[in-house]
Amino acid sequence: MENLKNGKLSIKQLNESVFSYIGEKRQDVLTVPSIGQDCGYFLGNDDIISVTSDPITATSKDIGRLAVIVNMNDVLASFATPLAITVTILAPKNTTDYEIKTIMSDISAECKNYKIQIIGGHSEITSAVNQIIVSITAFGRLSKEKYKSIKPIEAGQKIYMSKEIALEGTMVIVNEKEQDLKSILSEKEIKTAKKFIDKISVFEDVKLLEKYNISLMHDVTEGGLFGALYELMNSVKKGCIINYNDIKINSITKKICTNYNLDPARLLSSGCLVFISDDIIDKKINGINFSQIGVVLDMEEKMYIKDGKQYEIKEPYSDELYKVI
Repeated sequence: MENLKNGKLSIKQLNESVFSYIGEKRQDVLTVPSIGQDCGYFLGNDDIISVTSDPITATSKDIGRLAVIVNMNDVLASFATPLAITVTILAPKNTTDYEIKTIMSDISAECKNYKIQIIGGHSEITSAVNQIIVSITAFGRLSKEKYKSIKPIEAGQKIYMSKEIALEGTMVIVNEKEQDLKSILSEKEIKTAKKFIDKISVFEDVKLLEKYNISLMHDVTEGGLFGALYELMNSVKKGCIINYNDIKINSITKKICTNYNLDPARLLSSGCLVFISDDIIDKKINGINFSQIGVVLDMEEKMYIKDGKQYEIKEPYSDELYKVI
């Protein structure tokens, strides 16, 4: 028996304790849980439904809005059009009705940005938690033709990212540790970091990529860029070589990571979309930056090059965020 650390379960723990138990297999369910796959698919009448579920546990700031965004990111990265969500709120004793109303108001407002509806859920006050937890299950739909047209990953394809890594982690750390950071960040930098919430949706990123042939998309969340790459390459049984110098990192993120001795490539990164394509993608489209950071290899080694030296991309462990909060 093993005591577990904060954050996601390891790949070994998931394979042994979670993925072995999937209930009864059905012909109308197209996928089973696996590493690197945030959404499951099942058959609708004339289309395919994509489903994902994710909680917000690391912060209580803007928790309603964040919960919608991170789940919509997974749906969008599955090539689906957002449709609806259910909401579960678990709140500790002494939570006020005003707090619950504020969270639901924020969730509802964010849903309107995606033109999606809240269709159900659950809410309760419980001593089992010491801070508010919001967990959302999100649904999207895509055509059967689109699902069938998604090209398998092949060696030689290009690996891209959008925007910058670790924006979400940077925002969370600033929100939770603002007083500690005033010695290294200016007031302007603190205000800028708090506004990173406006950059953590991949809605526009995905929309801008519709004209390209994309084989795979993945919103980078817990475990950061390297965690996402490890899981994705593991799931398709391929390897990769990444040029670390091509990874875009905000100057505020660099300051915070230096201060706390964090690896930005393993820090919470919602809003950074990793995708694989044969196409050459424009470096900037409608104000959003896209960067080629590597290529797919026909082997299972996962590597990155930094300052002329080659390193292994290791299996993801607890997100760097948990060293700070």
